[in-house]
Amino acid sequence: MTKDWPSIIKKICLKLDRAGIEYHVDGSASLYVCGLPLENQDDLDDVDMVVNWHHFDDALVVFANHEPVLEIDNGEIKKASFHYYQHPIDLLAYPSPTGIGSAEDRCKVCYQGQYLWSKTPAFYIENNHTDRHLVQQAVQFFISQKR
Repeated sequence: MTKDWPSIIKKICLKLDRAGIEYHVDGSASLYVCGLPLENQDDLDDVDMVVNWHHFDDALVVFANHEPVLEIDNGEIKKASFHYYQHPIDLLAYPSPTGIGSAEDRCKVCYQGQYLWSKTPAFYIENNHTDRHLVQQAVQFFISQKR
C-alpha cells in the first residue's frame, strides 16, 4: 500500500482542530511538516500526535471509530495507538503546566495549504536529538534554507 502521509496528517489535525483539542505533530513527522522534504512516503513509519494532557480522553473519542488502543497511562505519559486509513498513528500526552508543553517548542505552520501545529525543529536540535539520522538530515536542510 502506498502511504499518503500528507493527506493523513492534514485530516488528523483538522479533526483535532474541529474538536477544539490542542495538539502538535511530533517526532519525525514534525520535521516534514516544518519543511524537510519527504522524498519517500515510506520514510515515515507512523505519525506521533501530542495532545493536551487534560483532553487526551476527548481525543480518544474523536478517533473512536478507528479503535485506539490505550498502551500507556502511568501519570507520566499517555499513549494510544490506532490506524487511520491504514496509517499507524500514536496519540500521546505528557503532563506539564500548560497541558501541552512549552509554547517555544511549538509552532503553527502552513503545511500544504493547511495551518496546523507542530513541534519546532529547534526543539530536536537544542535537546541533542542529533544522534538520529533524520534529525542530522533536518539540521543540514534547515541550515541550508537560511542562506
